[in-house]
Amino acid sequence: MNPLSEFGASAYCDRLARELGDDWGWRALQRVRLDWCRGTLARFGRSRYERALDLGCGYGHFSAMLAPRCREVLGVDGAADT
Repeated sequence: MNPLSEFGASAYCDRLARELGDDWGWRALQRVRLDWCRGTLARFGRSRYERALDLGCGYGHFSAMLAPRCREVLGVDGAADT
């Protein structure tokens, strides 16, 4: 099962929360985000890039994981709390 599919993410997160003893689901949510980042990077293969733009980067976790593959990464987020 792809844990990040539209219909599988919630069940995946709930299952992780139970496995991790994570009543509030925070660690499970972080795990889902990490899995998404890893899965997205895997789709890129071993390619290297001159520049990357991470729109909606939030706190920059994906940008940080993408940085070793790029000469330059720009993360942009319009949310006031990030």
